[in-house]
Amino acid sequence: MSGIAYCGIDFGVDCTNVAICSEAFPVNNGDPLPFTTRPVPDVAVNVMGERSTPTWVQCPKNEEEDFVIGLTARDQARRCEDRTVSAIKVALGNSVNSSKVQEAIESKVWTCDVVDNNQKEASFSIQGKKNISATDLATKVIKQLLEDVSSGSGKDVKGCVLAVHPNATESENNALVAAAKKAGFEQVTMLTNDVAVALAYGFDKMPDEDTEEETEEVSSGETKGETKGEIKADEEEDEDDDDEEEKEEEVDLIVSPSKRMLVLDIGARSSTASLLLCTNGLFQSIKTVTQNGVGGWFIDESLVKFCSKQFQRSSKIDITNNTQASSKLRSECQKAKLALSTAKDTMLGVEALAEGVDFRMRLNAARYEAECGDAMLATLGPINTLLQELKLTVEDIDRAVSFFILNKTFLARNF
Repeated sequence: MSGIAYCGIDFGVDCTNVAICSEAFPVNNGDPLPFTTRPVPDVAVNVMGERSTPTWVQCPKNEEEDFVIGLTARDQARRCEDRTVSAIKVALGNSVNSSKVQEAIESKVWTCDVVDNNQKEASFSIQGKKNISATDLATKVIKQLLEDVSSGSGKDVKGCVLAVHPNATESENNALVAAAKKAGFEQVTMLTNDVAVALAYGFDKMPDEDTEEETEEVSSGETKGETKGEIKADEEEDEDDDDEEEKEEEVDLIVSPSKRMLVLDIGARSSTASLLLCTNGLFQSIKTVTQNGVGGWFIDESLVKFCSKQFQRSSKIDITNNTQASSKLRSECQKAKLALSTAKDTMLGVEALAEGVDFRMRLNAARYEAECGDAMLATLGPINTLLQELKLTVEDIDRAVSFFILNKTFLARNF
């Protein structure tokens, strides 16, 4: 491998993404260079050719087998339920008795048993034979990502920046950092999701019209001052030099107005809205609101229920209580949701969905939004709560961004 690279990791409940930067951010006399001159990170591709890796781990039956990570583990989950673990992040750094883990157990998020690990962190019982902690599972995922990034870029990846939830506890963050270091990263640092998104979009260096106008006014005033200084130079040259220095200091003291930035993070099972205040490239977190029980998983569930009804109408077969068929259908619905983020329609189909009967249906964006619209709108709930608590309106927000693929037309109309 030639050269050193650094990467950023967003370790999510359902999927994990990695962006790689082939060189460190250059500096000029200790100060970061403007955004336009910084190297641009690129979202890394895994071994499956995808830019997003499912945070799923399939544990081996015996020591001779290897762990299976990502898409393959998720697709094979219905056949290996007792040794496949998802939603690792929920248990990461949390004990079995914590509210997050207990809520996940009640919702039957995990198909394998959850056991206590010295009351520090939840562990998963694999076929009742071996217990493995959430940190160890997270290490497996991050290590796989590190191998994919290193082989794909041909660089020696030494450090990473972990994007963490603004409301994450210290134990959760420490567990994630520990997993990254065990995976092979020598340098690990953290950055909250909202700030990471704002930096990725260049909000800290975006040109501001008001600032540009102020700069022009000061420049014109400076020219006039110089003209007066030239007239006065005939009498007192020393005072003219002092005046010019003072005017230069005045130009340097120009402060750009603060901008309010709204970031919406739509996760698998929660949605978080954050308000940031950006002044001269520095971000200050004003408030963060998180709503649980909404997100990508619930959008998928709405689409699965709709497709199940369509299948029952055509085949007279009810798959409501058929775990294997529902799992097959959910995987196909997730692919359809992704396709509809860029296309007007897509074909949704599963061979031998139940009792040897195939299921095929063409789904367009309008029908998708009609069936999943309520679940989508629910993800925007934290925005309304945030604005109400801060007594702000949409007009008070200067810039807004959401990172999750729902449907571009839906976001354009409602965000």
